[in-house]
Parts: sequence; C-alpha cells; structure tokens
Amino acid sequence: MNNVEGVSLVSEILGLLAFGVLLVGLYLVYLRRPNDIFIAKVLNKEEEEFTVMGAANTVQSRTVMLLKDNAQSVKVTVMDPTLFEKIKIGDEGWATTKGDLLISFEKN
Repeated sequence: MNNVEGVSLVSEILGLLAFGVLLVGLYLVYLRRPNDIFIAKVLNKEEEEFTVMGAANTVQSRTVMLLKDNAQSVKVTVMDPTLFEKIKIGDEGWATTKGDLLISFEKN
C-alpha cells in the first residue's frame, strides 16, 4: 500500500466516524425531548407532494392541525403514512407528540 492509498483510507474512515458521531448526536437530542400527551381534536390535515433536485425525486409532507384541550392549536408533522390516513378531520382522542412530530393518536 502506498502513501496515497493510506491517506485516502484514513480520510474515509474519519469521514465515516464524523458522520456516525453526527447521527448519534442528533438521535440524543431527539431523545431528550419529552413526550407530550394531551386530549386533542383534529382541525385540519394537509398533504403536499413536491419535487426536490429534479423531477425524479418527490417528497411528501404530511401535517395535522390539532386543537389541544386548553384551546391551544398545534401543527405537527406525521411521519407514518398509515397514521395519517387513519386520522380524520373532527376526530377527538389522545395525541402523543415529541417536539413537532406526532407519535400516536388514539381516538376516544
């Protein structure tokens, strides 16, 4: 192995290590957020599809507007497509959020 291959291998390993540390850091920040559980009513659902970096790559954004039991409205992102389809406008139930993400919604 010559010197150029050794430097390339070391830089590749350092890059992977830095990426791993970044992922672990983001995961820990996510875990530090507490779950918020509250009674809510679904006010609105929005699903958008848009292209990113060319026509071949499409991204879907699913958001739900909830009315908390204390009359505060909250807009959350739903990552699970089946959960998004299960929720209907006007539904009432227990919502569990973590930051701006809807984790679960159990109808009353």
